[in-house]
Amino acid sequence: MRCRFCGRELEDGLGHCPICGTNVINEDDDPYVSIELENPVGPQKSSSSGAAPMSTGRKVNVTVGALFLIAVVGFAIFGGDEPTETVGDTTLTGYLVDDVVIREGGVLIHRSADDVQWDYMDLESPYLVHVRADRYEVKDYETMKGERFVAPGPGYYRVYLYDDGEQLNYGLLNVDGEISWTYRWTFECGGTEYAIRTPVSFQFSDYMDIAYNGAVRNSTTEDVLGFIERDYAVETLEKTLREQFVKIAGYDPKTGDQLYASFLLGFVQVAIEYPPSVVREDTSRGTEYYYDEDLGSGDMYLYGTYEYWIYPIETLYQGMGDCEDTSFLLASLLSLAGYKSSLAMMSDHVAVGVVVDEFERDPALEALGYKYTTFDTEAGTMYYCETTYSRQIAAGYLSPSSESDVGDIMQIYIVEPVAS
Repeated sequence: MRCRFCGRELEDGLGHCPICGTNVINEDDDPYVSIELENPVGPQKSSSSGAAPMSTGRKVNVTVGALFLIAVVGFAIFGGDEPTETVGDTTLTGYLVDDVVIREGGVLIHRSADDVQWDYMDLESPYLVHVRADRYEVKDYETMKGERFVAPGPGYYRVYLYDDGEQLNYGLLNVDGEISWTYRWTFECGGTEYAIRTPVSFQFSDYMDIAYNGAVRNSTTEDVLGFIERDYAVETLEKTLREQFVKIAGYDPKTGDQLYASFLLGFVQVAIEYPPSVVREDTSRGTEYYYDEDLGSGDMYLYGTYEYWIYPIETLYQGMGDCEDTSFLLASLLSLAGYKSSLAMMSDHVAVGVVVDEFERDPALEALGYKYTTFDTEAGTMYYCETTYSRQIAAGYLSPSSESDVGDIMQIYIVEPVAS
């Protein structure tokens, strides 16, 4: 069996690829019960751009929407001096405006009798790409030839125009519209393992509002709780997950329900991948990037830096996130579901705690070596939730091999519920 992301040959029984971190789902062995919603919660706006779906390495499907440019982003990158032109849903910023005709739907046209080439880069895709074995490289530009440039789909692009081999100008184009991912994951309940497909929908402009909000994106921030999002994207995701849980468990969970807390945790653990842990090293041959599980950083793969905190909508967009990113997502989902929870900050790790009513310990799980784990806060006893596992492990438990220790918790932030 090969990894569906990087193509590496995998040994049987692995939960994730040791090179790129992608979760392993063996589609040939599918004894599961599939859970899908007939009417998924979330915006159902159809595509209007006519563009082809984006091709990514994520475990998602893409529905292309309309196009849009947030002017403040172009201002921040260009400095505010370059022209901006909007035609319908398409906005272009930069002197490329002088060389093209802009059409709605993300189309740029440059009339010429000579060869026309467009080089473009999706600025919101991961910073690195996997090239071979344990090696990575900084992503490069893609090329489109002909008089017409058509944006591949929702995204934020830098576009260069060449006429007969001569570079003319470049600009920034933001592709908005509906982002529609489908996350595939599994959950064990009552002796049955369910294969679940969870749709997630949001507008790309909502993502951009957060991605370029100017917040401090590391542990020096004074607004840790500001990374807890209760916006439309996360709210509709929680509603979707609740509907899927009802189909599986057969009841609508009340506030403090133990199994639903583990269900939300399971989504984050299994559906959201941990980015490849990459190290950057300056050598005589130049800057090199390679996988190192112990010394690497997932943020290096996604953003080209060793530490970069992201909000839940960004984690959902990337389909990946490290410990603090997935903790922010889980705490947001728990808050929307009515739970009181917390962020447990350690020197080099972040986890979540959740208050559960009438917690029932699992003797069978503990007999296998799983560690029953709680910690006390001013808001009550919190059941430890480790979001970085690549398989389902219930709230209140750590795996036998886990090195996490509640004794390492340095600071706790209480996350209040928004529903009851």
